[in-house]
Amino acid sequence: MTKHEIATLACRLLGIYLVIQAIPQMGYWISLVLTKWLLSTPIGIPEPVSYVLVQHGAVPITLMLIGAIFVWKFAPRLATAMVGPVEDTEGPTRLGARDLSIAAFSVLGLFILSEAVPKFLGILIGNFFMDNGYSYANGLRLHGVQLGIELIRVSIGFYLVFGAVRLTGWLSGIREVAMTEPVERPG
Repeated sequence: MTKHEIATLACRLLGIYLVIQAIPQMGYWISLVLTKWLLSTPIGIPEPVSYVLVQHGAVPITLMLIGAIFVWKFAPRLATAMVGPVEDTEGPTRLGARDLSIAAFSVLGLFILSEAVPKFLGILIGNFFMDNGYSYANGLRLHGVQLGIELIRVSIGFYLVFGAVRLTGWLSGIREVAMTEPVERPG
């Protein structure tokens, strides 16, 4: 397999993983909807239920399913963006540590994005639906730390996906320098 084929396969596996991750969240979201609209009795549900429905249900589930379809459908294109163009090779191919590192960092970045983007947008969009007199600005203040953490995770994910070649080159350079410099031992 080439690094492009490995990255394509990993993208498709990630698409399957996203669908599997969305299933338990659908159950949680459906139970909230049923509790809110079918029972219509106060049974200890937190007051800003519409906020909870949006932030923890509709937005993440929808984004995960859209992301799964996108990653599956565009896996070859994503692989090209992650590890470079398809190489024309005849016969068996041999992958080096550099090629595997590039594919691994890129896939790790996609994984981080698949978890961080739905959570980030769920918090951001959920603030529009906060009840109990919370304004959008108050909601952002309440969830600013969460938004900041998820923004950092999104940034790291994007860097790993689109900067894997550069990161691998940098780490290889550090390793080569460390291996070529003589080590002085006290003696």
